[in-house]
Amino acid sequence: MLVQKDFAKTAVETVRSGGEKTAFLCSSDVHAITLHNHFRDAKICVPRDAGIMGFDNLDILDSIRPRRSKNCCGILVLCGGGRDLCDFGL
Repeated sequence: MLVQKDFAKTAVETVRSGGEKTAFLCSSDVHAITLHNHFRDAKICVPRDAGIMGFDNLDILDSIRPRRSKNCCGILVLCGGGRDLCDFGL
């Protein structure tokens, strides 16, 4: 989990350190876009070198090129449907 203000720099370092392919689940699409821009500047190819997932499915993603895959599911699906959301602090 990257929570630093410079999360994108840390993510770039993580991918460059080698090892297994890494995926990043960002708390918002804005963070995912920021991370993707940093990866592009660092010559890290998404999805070949690392995966990035946003969270809030913003409409702005429809205008970004190259187009990004979008998969929309509700919080209940994400959390397992019948589970009590209180277990997740929501």
